[in-house]
Amino acid sequence: MTVSTDRGTAMTIDAIVLTAYQLAGLLPPTATLDPSRGAFGRTILNTILSEMATDGVSARWVDFYNLTLVSGTYKYSMPEYVVEVIGNGAYIAASETDITQAASEFAVTEISREEWQNIGTKSTTGWTSWYYQHEGPGDYIKQVYLWPIPDEAATIRFQVQVQPYDSLTGAATLDLKTYWMQYILWELAHQFAMASSLPENRVSQLKARGRETREKARGLASGAIPGQMTMDHQTPWSRR
Repeated sequence: MTVSTDRGTAMTIDAIVLTAYQLAGLLPPTATLDPSRGAFGRTILNTILSEMATDGVSARWVDFYNLTLVSGTYKYSMPEYVVEVIGNGAYIAASETDITQAASEFAVTEISREEWQNIGTKSTTGWTSWYYQHEGPGDYIKQVYLWPIPDEAATIRFQVQVQPYDSLTGAATLDLKTYWMQYILWELAHQFAMASSLPENRVSQLKARGRETREKARGLASGAIPGQMTMDHQTPWSRR
């Protein structure tokens, strides 16, 4: 017997949708996916992915974003795909010739809306040390407000949580590690069962299985490492 040479083969989106219908008992194992079920399933799957992004469950959906500053401008809109800015930014001075290997970087610390509101000298310019991320109602594009106001064309490297790629193309694959597949399948099956008004005990079984597999996947997806205390201090050369 020969061991397979493939590892972690990804299922297509339509294969995931079909399998979820079969797990729910709504289609037999020999069935194929018809267009109406496929469209409905892909739409539901897309909402599941969006909910996962807002819950921050996948380290795969965290990336770096380099924000180029304009002297005298303190308010910047983030790309539409950004869900949230995470943690401290890194200020890289305009004098750095390679922002990927800067000789010096300085922390840009997040503050709350209340702290931003209470800054009494909002006209101050210099190297930015604080940022506040503003989010309005509805699908408002997230913005960052910087203080002090930048006085040069520097760069701030932010960590950002991003939206996953859509699941509306059946032949594509998901923007997820393969260990999420069990959760996706069972949660889809659960929602299909609800939409089809299956008996309550069956719906509950599928929901419970989805929760169980979600927690297992979360443990692998967190990307967490043990915390380490760091210290920062000003020097006569820091322009702080």
